[in-house]
Amino acid sequence: MNDSPPPFDFPLSARLFWRALLLIALLGFCLRMMPLSESLWLDELHSAWTIAGDWSEVADRGLQGNNGPLYFWALKGFTAIFGVSEWSLRMPSVLCGCATLIGVAILVRRWSGSGLAGCVAALLIALDRDMIFYATEVRPYAAVQLGCVALLATTIRLWGDFTLRDACVWTLLAAVTIHLHITAGLFVAACLPPVILAAWGHAAVKRMLLMFGGLALALLPLIPQLALVYGRRHSWAAFIHSDSPFRIIELLPIIPFGLLPWGIGWGLNQLFPNRESRTRRSATTAIFVWSIFATMAPVIIAWSLTHWHITPLFLRRYLMGSQATLFAWCGLNVGRIDQIGARAVIAAALAISIFYFHLPEHWSLQRQQDWRGAVAAVNQLQLSPETTLLIASRLIESDGLTQNEGTLADYSRLPINAIYQPKHRFQQVIPLTYSNMGVLQRWQLDLLEKPQTILVIAPGDHATAEVIAVQLSRSIPWPSSVRILPERRGMQMLLISDANDAVEGDHSILP
Repeated sequence: MNDSPPPFDFPLSARLFWRALLLIALLGFCLRMMPLSESLWLDELHSAWTIAGDWSEVADRGLQGNNGPLYFWALKGFTAIFGVSEWSLRMPSVLCGCATLIGVAILVRRWSGSGLAGCVAALLIALDRDMIFYATEVRPYAAVQLGCVALLATTIRLWGDFTLRDACVWTLLAAVTIHLHITAGLFVAACLPPVILAAWGHAAVKRMLLMFGGLALALLPLIPQLALVYGRRHSWAAFIHSDSPFRIIELLPIIPFGLLPWGIGWGLNQLFPNRESRTRRSATTAIFVWSIFATMAPVIIAWSLTHWHITPLFLRRYLMGSQATLFAWCGLNVGRIDQIGARAVIAAALAISIFYFHLPEHWSLQRQQDWRGAVAAVNQLQLSPETTLLIASRLIESDGLTQNEGTLADYSRLPINAIYQPKHRFQQVIPLTYSNMGVLQRWQLDLLEKPQTILVIAPGDHATAEVIAVQLSRSIPWPSSVRILPERRGMQMLLISDANDAVEGDHSILP
């Protein structure tokens, strides 16, 4: 397969394309730098906590959060060189996100022959709120997106010529991407049909079987993780729903960036036919079809598995690979429009449309939990040494807590045991459950049997704080006075004391 762009690369010359791509990449990089200094939220704090221990602890800590160790090993190595901060923790994702932007632009130009189409795809990735979020998250999402784009490119190369080198690269990319996040298996599954058909067409079935055998061997270490995650699948059913089949095209912006420009382009080509352009489009139809298939198949599979109650997977962040290749599909839509003027108009319309409905609500504050601010507020309080801290991490697994010791209890305390640690040494730190945070269990009541000062930290809004206050006042086995302290963005703090020793003038929200 010839990877060089066809001769109809107009209106952008090769030099202009690379200059435009450089400017777009710089724009994308700057936009991804803006939120780097904001506080880590729960998922990111899990990543920071995972790499805070020894190398030997990384795999077990990652598994507690349903993740494999590969990403965390790489992150720990990176922070060993550059230190641990919000910036250094997020920078690997920024680099992967920018690489995805550049890679998609180059691939779209090669596949469509249009530099304009490649630049449009890159600009949409640079500005899209979800792509920015993934590229600034201390999670493997941006790395997975880069892996999925590279895997699609290798799949297209195998379609053209099933060489041994590309077969080995495909196997390696598939294994690494799944090891980064097991839900990438949805995207790998979408790449199997073109690989199988390509192997059949090139009489390379034996080579394909060796590929699949090598991939299976590479994925064997993930079996314990798969078993654990599958056993916990019902925990996510509360917030993952399949609903109507129309959600298949609504979960990701498939209508504005996939279906709509495709339909408009097809209509324009029918109204203004061009034989030479039609021949050119026919030569790249397979690439276009498999790009759409790789984007849509994971979404359909995830919806079906969720709808049939097999396992809940219909969540945007489980389809991160499809989100990246959606913009490749969008660029190919532009490149397949025969009329140069119409192509430019559609490209401009797509670039403008993202400003109206898919930009971040706030460029530098994209997360709703200010754990750093909450810990800073705790450090300013004048607390007695006998104060107890109740912490609501909002980890689903915390519903399984039965004691204040052990790995699950340590895991549930991770928000204050990672990068943000209070200076005050609390008498005891007790994690709260995910469901009904303020309804204390017997083992928690045993630890709070005597009157004492209690500080509570929990994510949520003011209404959440009021509910927790009422629940705790009913659970605590001694008369108590509850105060809701000033809110930190997305974080609530409550101070509970013995009602008999309450300071005059303190206001309780309770009757």
